[in-house]
Amino acid sequence: FPDDTVIRAKLGKHKPAARAAQPSSPFASSVRIRIKDPQGISYGSGTVINSRPGHTLILTCGHLFRNLAKNSLIEVDLFEGKRSETFVGKVVRYNLESDVGMLSIPTESAIAYSQVARIDTNLTPGERVVSIGCSSGDFPTKQQLRVTALNRYLGPENIECTGVPVQGRSGGGLFNAFGEVIGVCVAADPQDRRGLYAGLNAVQKLLDRTNL
Repeated sequence: FPDDTVIRAKLGKHKPAARAAQPSSPFASSVRIRIKDPQGISYGSGTVINSRPGHTLILTCGHLFRNLAKNSLIEVDLFEGKRSETFVGKVVRYNLESDVGMLSIPTESAIAYSQVARIDTNLTPGERVVSIGCSSGDFPTKQQLRVTALNRYLGPENIECTGVPVQGRSGGGLFNAFGEVIGVCVAADPQDRRGLYAGLNAVQKLLDRTNL
């Protein structure tokens, strides 16, 4: 839908489409991330978790920025139906060990965001969860999943779920039944047909080091 796309690198006279300034649905807060550099274009996903006039924060995965060059361009697409608005993003911080990261974009007004679940939120194997991401750089889609294991892998807290995330879904949010963010998509295990997500502890540590 190229005729409906607006690219915005900084604040200007054109105002973005009106958006809610309170916690909203996971779909409304999910974004597409596009990184352009001399080697080509790579895609990822993310979730708006905090927004105020002039400044919006997006939670995503850390490995998107592993090979980021000085001349790389980060674009973030916000969606409202079939209409998208594109902002130039800036890396706030990221952690490759836990594989979580944060971007900021200069939205003129506060936009829809998703609440991050409390750190003491219970999560159990078998629980139904939802993953939202941009498969192959397409529009965000929802996948209904189940938690299969907690902390199966060494290192920072992690969540294993049914389904195999495809390229472009990295950084997308994992949500509980209340629409709260409980994880971030970081990897796929095609052999066991599972997806791996960074857990709440990794997300909270990133938030603690970010000025919200």
